[in-house]
Amino acid sequence: MPRIARNKISSSVFLVIQKSELKLFRDDLDRKQFLLLLKETKLKYQFACYGFSLCDDFQFGLIIHVKHQTISKIMQSLMIAYAKYYDSSEKLYKERYKSYPIYNAVDMSKAFDQLHQKDSEYASLCYYKGAREDSIQLIDYYTNQPFEIKPQTNLRIPDKIKSLCNDYHCTSEHIKQNKELRNKCILEIYRETGCSLQDLSQLFEISPSMVSKIIKIEAKQL
Repeated sequence: MPRIARNKISSSVFLVIQKSELKLFRDDLDRKQFLLLLKETKLKYQFACYGFSLCDDFQFGLIIHVKHQTISKIMQSLMIAYAKYYDSSEKLYKERYKSYPIYNAVDMSKAFDQLHQKDSEYASLCYYKGAREDSIQLIDYYTNQPFEIKPQTNLRIPDKIKSLCNDYHCTSEHIKQNKELRNKCILEIYRETGCSLQDLSQLFEISPSMVSKIIKIEAKQL
């Protein structure tokens, strides 16, 4: 039976759990190799890692911010690399990983609780409370770069445009004409409203492929 495609979800932060009937981690050397491969995959796909747990011999858990990439591409690369290192005659992953989107501070707290098992160099949760009670400031394990999970506002595009104009003390036409400002606003609108590339293409009068390129470039700079 062919696999059913995963639903496209607006969140870009996920809790990922992968289990195996085999011992995924036979010893701490395996754990160290996994973290090395995780770092190499991060460099390749430019995602952020806010937490991991390798304490259970039969599973691992990650909290990652995929940014402009897809979670399937990231996980496929990591899991193939680890399977090659593991070098088993048996299939290492008999079932697909489970991914759970994280939309807000409550989701993030639940994800951290699920990963936290014991204090260990192979379990790291990188965060602290944000400026607001309902936000969490996340820290990338490898780069120490921060990212804040804020409450979802479900903004519509016109509302977000109005908010950006107020923030930058300008008109929507000025945003369109200022390339640097336009690019920042495109990423912000895309993330906070959940709109499509086509919506942004029409709004800023550029091609969908150009919108996609801008989002990728801007996301890498965060």
